[in-house]
Amino acid sequence: MIQNLKEFLIKEGIPLPPTSEEKPLSNPGNVPYGVRFTDNEIANFLSVKTATYITFCGTALAQTVRNDVAVMFLSFLTAVIQYSVNLKNLMIERSWLKVPPYFQPPGHPQDT
Repeated sequence: MIQNLKEFLIKEGIPLPPTSEEKPLSNPGNVPYGVRFTDNEIANFLSVKTATYITFCGTALAQTVRNDVAVMFLSFLTAVIQYSVNLKNLMIERSWLKVPPYFQPPGHPQDT
C-alpha cells in the first residue's frame, strides 16, 4: 500500500512528506513489567486505530472525484478490512474482545 501511494504521489508531481528517522534498536525485554503494554492492550489499541483508518478511508473514497484515486482507496480499504477481520478473530480466540455491559437509561422500567 505504501509503495503504491508513493508511486502515485510521485507520478502526480506531489512532493513526498519527510519521513521520521529510524528508531534505534532496543530490547523489549528491558522494559519493566509494570510499564510494558500487555498483548490485550496492544490488540485493543490496534483495533481502535484500524476502525479509525476504515472510517477515514471510507470517507475519502466517498468524497474523491477521480476514479483512479477511488480505486486506490478501495484497495486500501479492502486490505484494512481483511486485516481487521484477522485481528478480531485473534481477539475472540484469546478472549481479548469484551462485550460492554448493557446500558439501561435512567427511568427505564426494570425487568423483575
